[in-house]
Amino acid sequence: MKKLASILLVTTLLLAFSACSKNPFGAKVEVKVVNLLNQSIKGKTVYLFKDEITNNSKPGDAIKQVVTDENGIASFHLIFTELNIFESQTSLYFGVFYTLVEANILAGTTAITVQRGDEKRLEIKIPL
Repeated sequence: MKKLASILLVTTLLLAFSACSKNPFGAKVEVKVVNLLNQSIKGKTVYLFKDEITNNSKPGDAIKQVVTDENGIASFHLIFTELNIFESQTSLYFGVFYTLVEANILAGTTAITVQRGDEKRLEIKIPL
């Protein structure tokens, strides 16, 4: 009887935790990339940085990258500890680059503060 009760308790807890949409260990950020006409851009790589993005930033310095889907959205499912982020909230920086003759040019950037469990959406507008 105790074994059955233990199994039911574990099953109930697993179902309860899996039903929660929020991630207690990280956050979900969706970045939509659009052009100046507000048209979604598919197949564009969005880079995630822990430090502010400048014109000297390089895609290779990013801690994560995701390519936009057919709707122009790059979905970042972040686990803070995997990114060496141990605070409960942090500022993150997202950028899109153009590559021209081996040079990376910053096309657009945005920043956001997220905390564990957050689900956020933002947009980067780029010229082309």
